Amino acid sequence: DLELEVPMRAEHIFRIGSITKQFTAAAIVRLIENGELDREAMLRDVLPEQAFEGHEITIEQLLHHTSGIKSYTGMGQAWQEVVRNPLPPAELIALVKTQPFDFPPGKGWAYNNTGYYLLGMIVEEVTGEPYDQYIQNEFFSPLEMSRSSYGWEQPIIKGRAEGYSLRDNQVVNDDFLYMGHPYAAGSLLSTVDDLITWTHALHDGRVVDSDSYQLMITPVQTSRGSAGYGYGLMISKLGEHPRIAHGGGIFGFSTQLSYYPEQKLCVAVLLNTDAVSAGRLENRITRRLLGMPEPAAASSGR
Repeated sequence: DLELEVPMRAEHIFRIGSITKQFTAAAIVRLIENGELDREAMLRDVLPEQAFEGHEITIEQLLHHTSGIKSYTGMGQAWQEVVRNPLPPAELIALVKTQPFDFPPGKGWAYNNTGYYLLGMIVEEVTGEPYDQYIQNEFFSPLEMSRSSYGWEQPIIKGRAEGYSLRDNQVVNDDFLYMGHPYAAGSLLSTVDDLITWTHALHDGRVVDSDSYQLMITPVQTSRGSAGYGYGLMISKLGEHPRIAHGGGIFGFSTQLSYYPEQKLCVAVLLNTDAVSAGRLENRITRRLLGMPEPAAASSGR
């Protein structure tokens, strides 16, 4: 905290941004496992009021970012005008309903916050519980992730980190964001230790069963080949080492959570500034841990 001159500690609590998506995906998978939802079910059948007329969109397409729906955070001025406002979900979805699709459902891939927002609404519709309470009851409490929660602004959360941005080469406080907007796409708070607890639980089979886990880490195939994205998880490599990961970027924060299955290594990087890439820092940390040479640009200090 730059204003109060409080040094950072590992137990400080950060906005984790889009790392939230793997919690949302796991919640949907739990409902599928329990027979309460079908991954091939149509959005219009689960959320009739949020259907997109003339488009057949499945739950799995929302998970994979292959729905073609416009991402509300990519709408420029229209998004900026409401970013501070406590819009109800129906009004936020209404922002994109009049927008043309990026591509027909299932015919392409584009990272999409609207899809995961809708998945949060599906969790609430199927369970009858608010999204934040469901995540708390199903994941945070059973896994003893005591410093993780939804990122509402009003509660007093001890150890919550302040977020910072860079303007004209000066560090400034981050802009205000109504935390109902990121919702199931990016609203959660956590710590490095809690995220490591979560990662090992997920990959050790303590969150979803083995078949569901394989679905989560199987990248969707498009006409252009693999999109490198499963259910809320990005599938890639660092050098020759397979990596299952997700990053996050939200006002004032940059985050990265990566798992290397061959080594059973988890690396969590949380930064309380959006001016630096947590993903790049994770790469450097992991290269050092695995004895990999750094790329020329990184080793020269740039």
